[in-house]
Amino acid sequence: MAPLEDACTLAHDDILFVSNLLEGGFFRKASILIRHLGFALAMSGNQTRKVLVRDFSNVPLWIVFPLFYSSRCNMRFLVNHNLQWTLASRVQKAVFCSLVRGGCRVLFFEQVPDEFLQEHGIASSTNRFIPHPVPKTAFIRERTGEVKVVGVIGQYRPEKGIDHLLAELEPLANDYRIVLALPNPADFMQQSAFAGKDWLQCVDTSGFEVYQKTIADCDVVVLNHPSKGYEYRASGLIADAAAAHVPVIVRDLPVLRCQINEPVCIGETFDELSFLSACIERVSKKLQDDDYDFQAYQRGRSAEVLAEYLTEIFE
Repeated sequence: MAPLEDACTLAHDDILFVSNLLEGGFFRKASILIRHLGFALAMSGNQTRKVLVRDFSNVPLWIVFPLFYSSRCNMRFLVNHNLQWTLASRVQKAVFCSLVRGGCRVLFFEQVPDEFLQEHGIASSTNRFIPHPVPKTAFIRERTGEVKVVGVIGQYRPEKGIDHLLAELEPLANDYRIVLALPNPADFMQQSAFAGKDWLQCVDTSGFEVYQKTIADCDVVVLNHPSKGYEYRASGLIADAAAAHVPVIVRDLPVLRCQINEPVCIGETFDELSFLSACIERVSKKLQDDDYDFQAYQRGRSAEVLAEYLTEIFE
């Protein structure tokens, strides 16, 4: 998120960027609540400084919100995983809706559909969006030509649909090298039916540099986020792949669709996994024709562009 922090510095009025409210120690929930409380106390007398909060937890913020209520107009809270929590829990939904209706001003990555916002009491005239930033990386895909390496990258959790994705990729293993890159390979080995398959190259990406290099070693990265719970969540992996000039294939979900197509297209979408092979073939053809303009995509999501968005939002 370095471009977002840079954008806050470049924006008019030099916005204060806060990104540590979800950091926790051994007693994580208590630590997170204490961080929210410290933030609220620091902001309680703030009447002039503009503030952007990148990560927050719904319930702790709701608890401390009255402490800085009078300063709320100068603050924006950037929503991402919060919507996922809201969809999964009645309590989280009630708390999030209460925050928004109580005057907490939220900001979204990408274009969240109006019908969802209206359901949660967020007026279409007041909701605001910014593009998910693209970070810098030392590793860029430099090969030309068709797809040879297909990457499945991210945290292994059964609900994220990785096993279903691998089942669809297994028949393609004779045509492509399939790379599974995980920061938690031990969980995969213990829980997945695909553990130990000889057609699958498994890479431990618990080191961030290894993670970045592995992305750049792929010709395409495939995500299979489930339709329920991930409809309104942007993907950091898409941003990291774009930084490495690697196209992505994602399920056709509202926010992900926006993320890979604005300001230019850097990937493909599928409705059903049975269309995955055709998507890979389209990516292969577009790579051969040099149809993905990653530099234009990065320019449209740079710190300078984000600063313009933030300046307008905070006016």
